[in-house]
Amino acid sequence: MSRKRIVLCLSQSIGSDSVARFVTRYFNNDHRLIPVYLPAEKLVAEELLEIGDIQTSRFAHSNGKSLNGSAESYSTTSEAIYDKIYREARFSDLLVVNEDDYHRFFHERNDHAKLGSLASSIPCPKLIIPPQEESIEQIILIDDGMPNTHAQIKYLCCLFAELCLTIPTILLITQGKNNYLSSQEQRLWIDYLKVHFAHLAVHRFEEQMVDTLMFAFDTSRNALLMGSYENSTILRDALASLRQFRLLQ
Repeated sequence: MSRKRIVLCLSQSIGSDSVARFVTRYFNNDHRLIPVYLPAEKLVAEELLEIGDIQTSRFAHSNGKSLNGSAESYSTTSEAIYDKIYREARFSDLLVVNEDDYHRFFHERNDHAKLGSLASSIPCPKLIIPPQEESIEQIILIDDGMPNTHAQIKYLCCLFAELCLTIPTILLITQGKNNYLSSQEQRLWIDYLKVHFAHLAVHRFEEQMVDTLMFAFDTSRNALLMGSYENSTILRDALASLRQFRLLQ
């Protein structure tokens, strides 16, 4: 696996240590890991993040702080944190954030106003992981045929090259107006995917094809999910039952 530069968003939330544990599980010791501490609403010493058996020497610290943190680690202003996340992400391969922290700091409207608009402006892929430590058991790709979607899937192959060769992958080809690929182009595309995904299953999906989703993927298995499905109520409802790791651009 080639070396990556990865930004880790950490906080005092209960599940924040899952970020460090996830990176330890799926990326080897050669990667450059950059921790960024999200602002805390309330600083309570006994609630400070504890990583446990994660080796702090693996993480890069521009401010000299320990990964286990201190109250000072969380006292930076939202403005400074925004600037640090943007700057670090601009020159990184991936940003990893816990699902609770993502909704709390990147999505919800709260006192950290500038962070609320950060999600769409972060200049690198963002991986949102579950609050509890979980493993990825399947990959689900939502393919609308757009060049940007294909570029994102190719990047996923680079990020998780080994994983793509070891677990089942489901390709859901949506039949919307944007899926302009000819039959020959689709064959070439699927042939490309078979090189990078060892266990690839291909399904074509339209709104009325509810039965397709019943057999396409296993709802009891944790999934690395990539692609847009917000415009499809049926697809959104089907995927909602999954334990999701979401890769966003």
